[in-house]
Amino acid sequence: MAEQQIIPRVSVIIPVYNAEKYLRECLDSVVNQTLKDIEIICVNDGSTDNSLQILEEYASQDSRIRIINQENQGAGSARNKGLEIAKGEYLSFLDADDYFEPNMFEIMYERSKTNDLDIVIASSRQFDNINKKTYEAEWQIKAQLLPDKNIFNVYDIPKYIFNFSIGWCWDKLFRNEFIKENNLKFQNITSTNDTYFVFSAMFLAKKISTIDNVLITKRCFVENNLSGINSHNKDPLCFLEAFYELKNKLIETNMYTLCEQSLLNFLAHLFLWHLTTLNKSNQKLLKKEFKTKVYKYFNFNQKNADYFYNKTEFSKFQILFPDLFLYKNFIQKIISAKTTCDEKYKIITILGIRIKIRRKGKQ
Repeated sequence: MAEQQIIPRVSVIIPVYNAEKYLRECLDSVVNQTLKDIEIICVNDGSTDNSLQILEEYASQDSRIRIINQENQGAGSARNKGLEIAKGEYLSFLDADDYFEPNMFEIMYERSKTNDLDIVIASSRQFDNINKKTYEAEWQIKAQLLPDKNIFNVYDIPKYIFNFSIGWCWDKLFRNEFIKENNLKFQNITSTNDTYFVFSAMFLAKKISTIDNVLITKRCFVENNLSGINSHNKDPLCFLEAFYELKNKLIETNMYTLCEQSLLNFLAHLFLWHLTTLNKSNQKLLKKEFKTKVYKYFNFNQKNADYFYNKTEFSKFQILFPDLFLYKNFIQKIISAKTTCDEKYKIITILGIRIKIRRKGKQ
């Protein structure tokens, strides 16, 4: 009689690249979780330090740890490699320089299992690796944008589905079957490689919930960290690949119209943030990309100030691209057109003068 395969409750996937300084703290916080029924898949992404030796040491002491070695291809590729072999009911994608509360998986799994969730999102804090201080990070889940219910999906918050939570994967638990049914993969790009995966999951999920408990400590300002400034300067247009692909996915699933405003507002926010992390030559390159492709590809040319949630950010775009935004707004102020409620007439206003024109075919 064939032995029945035991399915772990959570598959933990950890990309590891030259993380020897912090890897022990990360692994200790994972192997000592109160939820014991987990598998720990560590993908050594071509590390050149002692990361592999540390992984092998821990694997020799804990049978739940599995090591996969690959040439350096980036965190997106490493996560996909782990995703291919993950057997757990739920998936967790952690970073090797972070650390976690001992009951993190127990709390997240119980919330997910009890409510049959596709995604659950935990609160987190930040640890500044330079000044060794810890900071609260309430902004990572924007409670004011959430609907007045514990379990929700895109139809409850279409205007904010990409805005209420940050598009990283390490603070979330995903139902494995849901991810595989939708064939979601991480992009193999230098940075922002989890944005497409996370936000595709967000608008496809039938059940999402959040947890107020702070369960994760994110280490910031770390060498080799993919969210660092250096990675952005290596490939300054990289993050836009996530948005191009995300738009394609929304169109493919007939969800673009529903989610467009949320997507464009997040794109505007992330675009401005990236500008602050780039050197001058890359800032110039990114601005050129916006003017030649992004502006029309995402229909910024059809939007006005009221479309954007953050008016300060919109003002920054007007300053950065006066020929695109200020001229357009000026034209909108001197001329506008709208249709009457009965759709029989079009009313055109030019410098305050209203002209009423009967529409063709309307009696």
